[in-house]
Amino acid sequence: MSDFLCLRFKQVDIHEFSPVVWSVLSADGRIHASGSCLLEDIAKQIPESKAMRRNILIVPSSAVLLTSTEVPFKQHRHLKQVLGFVVEEQIIDPIESMHLATPIYHANETVHIAAVKRELLESWLQALESQKILPDYLFVDVLCVPQKVGDWQLLFENNKVLFRDADYSGMLLDENTAKSVIQLAISASTSSALIETETERNDSTDSFAAFAEGGADQNTATASAPSALNSIALLLAEADKPLSSSSDPSANAEYSADQESESLEGLLDESLDPTLIISPSEFKVELAEFIRSENIETREIAYTESCSDLLAVNAVHTVETTLNLLQGEFSPISANAANRKFIRKAAAIVSACIGLFLVVTMAGGFYLNVKADQYFDDSVAIYRSVFPKQKKVIDPVKQMQRQLTGKTMGGTTSDFLPLLDAASRALSNLETEVPSTIGQLRYDNQRGHIIIDLRVNSIDILESYKEQLTAEALTVDILSANQDQEMVNGRMQISR
Repeated sequence: MSDFLCLRFKQVDIHEFSPVVWSVLSADGRIHASGSCLLEDIAKQIPESKAMRRNILIVPSSAVLLTSTEVPFKQHRHLKQVLGFVVEEQIIDPIESMHLATPIYHANETVHIAAVKRELLESWLQALESQKILPDYLFVDVLCVPQKVGDWQLLFENNKVLFRDADYSGMLLDENTAKSVIQLAISASTSSALIETETERNDSTDSFAAFAEGGADQNTATASAPSALNSIALLLAEADKPLSSSSDPSANAEYSADQESESLEGLLDESLDPTLIISPSEFKVELAEFIRSENIETREIAYTESCSDLLAVNAVHTVETTLNLLQGEFSPISANAANRKFIRKAAAIVSACIGLFLVVTMAGGFYLNVKADQYFDDSVAIYRSVFPKQKKVIDPVKQMQRQLTGKTMGGTTSDFLPLLDAASRALSNLETEVPSTIGQLRYDNQRGHIIIDLRVNSIDILESYKEQLTAEALTVDILSANQDQEMVNGRMQISR
């Protein structure tokens, strides 16, 4: 089972000196290791993986526009072609310079959209590629905030808060904008509820789940009078880990003090003026009191995980449903780490199969060659046993065929087999009541003729036998013939 490497950046601009919070998680969301360092030191910090590992990149929501638009169902199959036109009015930048991503599934005609500058997205991927990291998923931090159906979530982190009010909706707020945005959201929700029936209006609810970094260990709960919205879960998380000592930028001669200050500021999201910083606890208390003043109930839950680890765990749990910005031309293909390992394993298996096939084929070919040589040697031995005077045997099959037809092979002539074949055919063609038989047959190799002793029914049959052999262009002489009871014993000489 593959594990995950989750990298969270709090800065919009990502480069080799950008601080990053990393977590290594199992497929079920358990954290094996975590820490923080500069991007250039990420390879030194992350433990090696024995299994396939998929990479998740979490970027700040301030760099991504989350919006929605209405598209008729019948046009959803052409969504990629029409999306730029229907959302163009909601985006200030030229639509050609933007990369648009949508969820895989659309429950209704409302299409949720994540828009990010194409140039910015390319810079993120290039920065990671320089460290040999190829992300499989790119998520917006606010969409990684743990969610409960029908609730609104607030994740407090220093003087900022991640406000998530739907599956694909949310934004990053600070102490100056949080109250105004939340009040507008409550008003919009209340106005929407007034459209429903009186019973639905009394039962309809929205909730807030506020998560504060550095919260108390114990759980607390507050309540207010019932309202048009439900109670709210406030989940508190620990602070992120500081930069690892091995990632101290002072050790890098090319890393200036200004760059170090900028990186630390991006990691901690702190103002340059400490007197203006509001603590997470103070911010949480102030915003919770404001929410309750709107007749909304709240409840708080403390977490021991850090904010970044909490986002990473939820990202792994919802990896297949969270909106992934890596779509279209930026879709991760076979270049990602998991697929590369899979391809290497598949290539190794295919190579092993091909190697085994070649070994079996070569072994089979060698065995067949050995058997063929044995059969050839046996055929030569058989041929020499039949024709012992044949000195040169090149192809025993062809030479045997030529011997049977009486043709010269290798400068040697043999008439025995053709003469014997002709004598046999002629004998089988004789029409007699008593079968004719060959008593004795002798072959004179020097003179090239055979002498046959026949036992036939009459002298006429003996003459008929001579005529048949003569018809085959053979020279036939009857050497002798004598009567023995009712049979005739004849001796004939046959030659070419």
